Amino acid sequence: MAAKIAIMGAGGYIGRNLRRVASELYDVEIAVLSRDDIIPFYFGDAAVDRGSRRDDNENLRAAVDVIRGSDALVNLVGSGRQSAMEPFSDSITTPASIAAFLCRHAGIPRVVYVSGLGASARSPIAYMASKYAAEMSVGASGLDYVIFRPSYVVGRGDHLASYVLSHARGTGIRPAPADVYECYARMQPIHVDDAAAAILWGALEAPPARMTLDLVGPDRIPFYEYVSMVSRACRVPLNPITLEQAYAQALGDPEHAAFGVDDLGIITGGYTANPRKLVRATGISPRSIVSALEAGRLP
Repeated sequence: MAAKIAIMGAGGYIGRNLRRVASELYDVEIAVLSRDDIIPFYFGDAAVDRGSRRDDNENLRAAVDVIRGSDALVNLVGSGRQSAMEPFSDSITTPASIAAFLCRHAGIPRVVYVSGLGASARSPIAYMASKYAAEMSVGASGLDYVIFRPSYVVGRGDHLASYVLSHARGTGIRPAPADVYECYARMQPIHVDDAAAAILWGALEAPPARMTLDLVGPDRIPFYEYVSMVSRACRVPLNPITLEQAYAQALGDPEHAAFGVDDLGIITGGYTANPRKLVRATGISPRSIVSALEAGRLP
């Protein structure tokens, strides 16, 4: 019998690649919980609040029918930029509670949650503090869980490479320079295929446990140096900007800024980790992103 995993957030960058890698590595059925499946659990009778967890709720029955029989639920929901209309509690912490809630009703024994490297209760970055709160929600669920804390997940179509490449399209012979904050704090990118393989291990192969693993690659590289290597591979010049300029763009024109306020906080944080625990646990040795860029190609 094929294994089965349920995914919340399957339409995002990691989710799309997770489904592709799953088809390459496993005989597995993927059950996708769409946005329409999840939204009712924010509001009304289906909401994940005290006194409203009704087994006879139509929305609950429909969601449970989709994911019933899954070995694990992978929660990839939790990104975006905070605003007055959508605080991170809505986009990050609440989906983690919903995932645990659905697992309990569907009889799914394990949650796999993708958090963020640098998640901490004391983080001055709202995004990272919310990621930590979501981790605590997962931990309090009573379910078996694997929490991954990824650094930058990169590969074909990733955010940074797509941003740089966008300046090469439709600009004639000379691509327009890409505005990039000149920061030398280190990052530790991991290839999306390696990240997906680790997440699938957490869903399908990890022993019964409650564990947290840093999802990082072997290279520690300054942010600006990394983006410079990406720009050379894309043949696009960079326009280095100061932190003050970057924050001015993020605050003054957030819809068009390359980096949001929280993005800048993460970049300047310089979050890195030792990949040995990940390698020992999963048996996966993440590839070097720098080696691909040194060869003049995107990973």
